[in-house]
Amino acid sequence: MDKPKLVLKGEMHNKSLHFNDTNAPWCVYYKQGTMSEDGYVSTIFDEPETFDLKESSHLDDLDIIDLDFLLDFFVLTSDDTKTYIFQYTSRKFFNIEEINPSTFEIPLESIHYFTNEDILDILFYHPDDINFPSDMYDFPYGINEFFKYLFDLKTSVYKTSIFENPQYQPFSDAFLKFMKEYNIELDSSKETEMTAASVFIVRKYFNTDWKAIYSHISNR
Repeated sequence: MDKPKLVLKGEMHNKSLHFNDTNAPWCVYYKQGTMSEDGYVSTIFDEPETFDLKESSHLDDLDIIDLDFLLDFFVLTSDDTKTYIFQYTSRKFFNIEEINPSTFEIPLESIHYFTNEDILDILFYHPDDINFPSDMYDFPYGINEFFKYLFDLKTSVYKTSIFENPQYQPFSDAFLKFMKEYNIELDSSKETEMTAASVFIVRKYFNTDWKAIYSHISNR
């Protein structure tokens, strides 16, 4: 696969961060950083956020204070079979490659990936969990935050009353039809709504077909 680039554009003291991947329709982005000065340690942590890359490659804005930190940037994209977690690292701007006087590339530190099947396994193995049970998994920081974010998305959908909210009516109709056609019976209304929220997430972001969803629900 082509390795997408993470670049900073603009003036030295005020730069915009862009993710250049023409193949990805969306991404999840977050960053963390530390800075030590005079015995004090400062930290940065941004909550993950989803971006529509078809609209813009712009992910963030950084100022001169941000660039004094040791920063790790995490960008996640997905295709039909895998989800990729790209980690880019800025060492107080010293390891940044200058492309031209106003554009700099942040080095790619590592690439992790999960099959989308693995992600579905984790989501559907915990149908009633509102929060990601991180104590059950030994994931590095960047991957752990991704799964926390997925469970947060699921919970957010669940709390909007997915079967009553007109926003989700086309999906909820399709989900109830799926339940009937595959003769699926769940133990409680909460489990049904939480399962529907998980299905909404994997249909929207991982383009998972109904047959694969049935396999995961029936095997948990």
